[in-house]
Amino acid sequence: MRRQFILWLWLLLLLSSQIVAQQQEQDDSLYPVIVVLNTNTRPESQLSSSFAVQFQRAQINTIQKATLRTLQNTPEIQLQDVTLLRTLPYIAMRVSDEGRRALEANPNVAAVYEDIPMPPATGSALGVIDAPQLHVNGYTGSGQIVVILDTGVDATHPALNNGKVTWQACFNTANGSTTLSACPNGTNTQYGGNAARPYPGACTGCDHGTHVAGIAAGRPTGASGYGGGVAPDAQIIAINIFTIFTTSQDCQPLPAPCTLSYISDQLEAFDYIAQLSTPGNTPYYPNIASVNMSLGGSAQYTGTCDGDHGYYFAPVDTLRSRGIAVIAASGNDGAFTMMGPPACVSNVISVAATDDSDNVAGFSNVSTALDFYAPGVSITSAVPGGGYANAQGTSMATPMVAGAWALMKQAFPAYTVTQIRDRLANTGVLIDDVSVQDKPRIDMDAAIIAPTATVQFSSTSSTATENNANYTVNLTLSVGATPPVIPGPSIPVTLNYSGSATRNVDYTAPDSVSFTQSSFNSGVYNASFDVTVLRDDVIDAGESITITLLDPSRTNVNLGSTTMHTINITDTNVQATGQVNMVYPNSTAGEAQGIINIPVRLTVIDGPPNITGTVTVNLSYSGSASRNVDYTAPDSITFNASSYAAGQYDISIPVTLIDRPGEQGSRDVIITLDSESHPHVNLGIDTSFTLSVVDMAAIQIDEQMLFSAMAAQIAAGDYDIQFVLVDFTPSYLAFTVRLEDGTLVTLNGIINPSQGMFTIQYQNILVNGQPAAANVVQTINSQLPRIVTGALESLMIDLGGPFNGVFSSTLNGQIWDMVVLP
Repeated sequence: MRRQFILWLWLLLLLSSQIVAQQQEQDDSLYPVIVVLNTNTRPESQLSSSFAVQFQRAQINTIQKATLRTLQNTPEIQLQDVTLLRTLPYIAMRVSDEGRRALEANPNVAAVYEDIPMPPATGSALGVIDAPQLHVNGYTGSGQIVVILDTGVDATHPALNNGKVTWQACFNTANGSTTLSACPNGTNTQYGGNAARPYPGACTGCDHGTHVAGIAAGRPTGASGYGGGVAPDAQIIAINIFTIFTTSQDCQPLPAPCTLSYISDQLEAFDYIAQLSTPGNTPYYPNIASVNMSLGGSAQYTGTCDGDHGYYFAPVDTLRSRGIAVIAASGNDGAFTMMGPPACVSNVISVAATDDSDNVAGFSNVSTALDFYAPGVSITSAVPGGGYANAQGTSMATPMVAGAWALMKQAFPAYTVTQIRDRLANTGVLIDDVSVQDKPRIDMDAAIIAPTATVQFSSTSSTATENNANYTVNLTLSVGATPPVIPGPSIPVTLNYSGSATRNVDYTAPDSVSFTQSSFNSGVYNASFDVTVLRDDVIDAGESITITLLDPSRTNVNLGSTTMHTINITDTNVQATGQVNMVYPNSTAGEAQGIINIPVRLTVIDGPPNITGTVTVNLSYSGSASRNVDYTAPDSITFNASSYAAGQYDISIPVTLIDRPGEQGSRDVIITLDSESHPHVNLGIDTSFTLSVVDMAAIQIDEQMLFSAMAAQIAAGDYDIQFVLVDFTPSYLAFTVRLEDGTLVTLNGIINPSQGMFTIQYQNILVNGQPAAANVVQTINSQLPRIVTGALESLMIDLGGPFNGVFSSTLNGQIWDMVVLP
């Protein structure tokens, strides 16, 4: 047997922390051992500070190196593949018989154990342990992590993808010949990435880890026979601790190639988990609930086996001190009174298998040291590549308990490993086996009796107005005595709406509201949601919204007495009304001016609802001018917008003046807003407009008369200007000004008629065709208002009427505006 162990175990050490005495050909005279050093250590979680943790690790490293030096300094002692564990006083190595004897005699060494490889311990079961109802009530393992120490996990499987596998590592022992590393990078150690990807080659048992992970924490996918894992929302840390063995001699009775796990790789994984759960480590995972070990050695122990396999005790104790349970399969030897390691170690949680009828499986090992039964017969779960398979064994029962531990940690976050073990034991279904009596099969619904909670509205009614505003409705959730806590992250409540108001027309509101908390202890919690009351532009007598709470999906959350809340809505709508008026009372135009647009204004107040539809106003005409002889004009005008909110809206009455030949004399057109056609529009008080039409043929003046008038006006004042000449057309006006020094200044402008007013805009001031100098501009600026006013006044006196002008400021000393009001 010694030679067989050498073939299985020679490369058990982690490359990341190993000290290799020398690189050499593998020597069959060397075999793997685990050395437990003689030093006092405590679980790191019991140390007072991070400094104390580092100090203890340094002490461990010192005694490890001191022990190695005594061996390395003895030529006849050979050793290879040395690994120093970081958090535990252990050394894994391959040594000769002389080396083992030297180790056993070394005062620094407490014990030396052979490193023996172990094989994997190879539905409807969720219902057997009453997990589905817990899932309904929110106990799904959310926020917890299950570590799978196995053959790797397919993190791309639909039940395990999308981040469920949060971290991966690989610890293997392979020589590249009869043993191969399953680590994807080809070495014996790998961290992160896809480090725990299952070995892709032919291999007996390499699908084991994915199957186990699917039982513990896989999410439901709808696949036939697979309802998801016990803790479907828990995350997974996958660590591959199984090396590939290629010879039938090593694998028997399993077909080769197969996969087996060295104890030293298991211990290295324990050491690594301790680091992952240490504050300040990168990465850091504080919420590890359990470590699943669906593996085991031969059944040899009727009770505990701490004496022979004490190397498990210390690392398991370290993890227990951090609230992490190590859960191992009892084994599949069919031994009714014995178990093997690591399940037989006293601080390991051991699990045997039953069928769905609570019969102990014939293959399952059982002893008085057993902790729990769980279903392990005909279990469907995930396998690499996206498929599913049915399997049985204590390997299937163990992740049932590992997943259940995540549910318990979610429900009882402050419980220790011992407290969770005791609660599961005290609430389990006792199985009376022929050899071992009254061991509990876990019953999760009994272990986690969720406290009852009551949800209701904070009030029965409230008021609102139609103003496009949000109105808040409040609810309370009252939670009874805990623990266990009610799990978060939310408790949703469905809302139903009725009443005279119409949803999404008169208001908008959500389908549900949630109480949000990572977990709910005893107490009262508040939640709220907003109802947006819309302004619907319809006048009514007021409406109401009745909101009803529907039964929550969680069976432990009940409705209270106030399950209905009514919002009474006050209608604030006022029908918009309008008035139609003339914008101006009168205006003057020359008969040759063409189309004159007379502005009419619709003024709307109040609303909504707004004025809708077209508004037509009928017109009537009177005055001395004759319609269709002196002018043409429409019978009505129409405001054509589809809707009118509060504001002012203008349109025009187009009056076309007819330039009749000969002198017709001045006359007027009186336009009256006669009637309107809209029920919400009335005529105002300014309903009449008078347009005075000037007969342009009656204005006869020659340039000599204009020049004489201008000269007479200029001579009457004290000006620096000798005379002004005026030239104009209906759209053009120019002054030629002679200053006292003889300078001739030209002012050019245009005349713009608009709605009964005339604007004269001067475009430039020129001297000899060039822009005038500043002193000239200053002279013109000082005299121009009186020049223009006097000249035009003299002209209009000759024509028989007064004329008023209003001037604006200059722009750059060159552009002048004059608004002429008739």
